[in-house]
Amino acid sequence: MGWKISMVVIKSEKSINEKEFLESLGYQNLEETEEELLDTVLMPDEGKVYIGKYNGNIIICNLDMVEELIYEDFSPINKTLTEYFPDVEIASLLLQSTINLWGYSLFKNGGKLRARLGSSDTGTIIDFGDVLEEEESLFSNSFINDEGERIFKFEDNNEDEFFEDQVGEKFVFNLSKRFFGKSLDRADDSFFDTQLKGFSYKEFNAALDTENHKIVASENVIQGASIDYLHKLSDMWLVLSIKDIENEDENEDAEYFYYSESMLYYRIPKLKGMLDQKDETTINIDNSTGEITVNPKHFHYGIPTHSAKSTRQANTEFSYKKWITVNKSHFIKILKYIIIFLLLGYFLSWLFI
Repeated sequence: MGWKISMVVIKSEKSINEKEFLESLGYQNLEETEEELLDTVLMPDEGKVYIGKYNGNIIICNLDMVEELIYEDFSPINKTLTEYFPDVEIASLLLQSTINLWGYSLFKNGGKLRARLGSSDTGTIIDFGDVLEEEESLFSNSFINDEGERIFKFEDNNEDEFFEDQVGEKFVFNLSKRFFGKSLDRADDSFFDTQLKGFSYKEFNAALDTENHKIVASENVIQGASIDYLHKLSDMWLVLSIKDIENEDENEDAEYFYYSESMLYYRIPKLKGMLDQKDETTINIDNSTGEITVNPKHFHYGIPTHSAKSTRQANTEFSYKKWITVNKSHFIKILKYIIIFLLLGYFLSWLFI
């Protein structure tokens, strides 16, 4: 059986007004159409979107939305989804077996935790985030060949080797277990017989963005840890937890994820109107008292200038010992240059004796 799927799954049973919700995502000129069985609209025709519920999840079938969530890191859709569903996991699933097209993404609190996409024509073109539990069993059956390609071999067919586009479908199905309890290819009739409400639309415009600030957050914050610091770097706010500061040595290469401005205000309402600050400003949040302190040009150590790749983003006290420890490699480099110049001076002095 060839699969064609374009589906967003939201792990929530929250009651919503479907039309208002879809309009807030960027679907324009919506008109309600007939309900359809999920089995018939797994990948709807262009200009059609279907929405319904199954087994504790909200399901939306539409290619425009799926592509937006997989491709884009800073999509305003993330903002809207976070407003409606804070602390909820959201996945997008994409399959078109005829061309071995496969893709998926996983979000929480506006942050993209994982995204992968590929096809037989392109190979794997998106591979973002850490390996998920649902992916581990597949990756454990793979290796990288001499050409740098990932090859898969499976116990039930150990003689054959498969390229990644040939097993992309398995990755999509494995992620679906995280939401439905079983893989889509093993779902029972009740899943496929689920009634979805249908809408037609003229245009999908996800660029209806009203956010004024670019914000990224650590994985600890995405997973619900307290927000204790904000630091502005290269016109981007970094949102940090005390956990990021305490574990900085373990998390030097930590990833940052898009975080919606509305979600930040939802969690810390007092921050509204306080983000129009200059670069290198640090904002400290005392969660025990609710007090917020803005420190323009506050000293910070170890903040990289290239991107938000390190968790050494904000400290509240200046420590010479800590600063020297963090910048140890810099001092070693200077020391090497000093030794070289001393040796050169020593040998040159012998030439004139």
